[in-house]
Amino acid sequence: MMYFIHFLVTAAAIYFFAQSNLVEGITLSNGYVSALLFAVVLAVVNLILGTILRIVSLPLRIITLGLFSFVISVVIVYVTDQLVPSVTITGIIPLIIFSTILSVTSFVLKLFK
Repeated sequence: MMYFIHFLVTAAAIYFFAQSNLVEGITLSNGYVSALLFAVVLAVVNLILGTILRIVSLPLRIITLGLFSFVISVVIVYVTDQLVPSVTITGIIPLIIFSTILSVTSFVLKLFK
């Protein structure tokens, strides 16, 4: 049940920031359906690619005191953006901001777990 709530809150954050134009460069072509699809694909990419990247980059994450995890997060959002054609993130700055928003959302959800 908690995973379902996590999907819904992540999709709501995606939908909100894409529709509100607070972050220029994020567009959804199918509305909330695209946001839900993006959230599901993001979870799968995070599970598979995120795990591999976290294991491979462990020494670098130790050296940078965990700051390299932010780079991994941006890469995961970029790969998800490439896999879901109905969501478009144009530019590196919107990608970084969007990745930060999703990371903060995930962190807040983990606090209430």
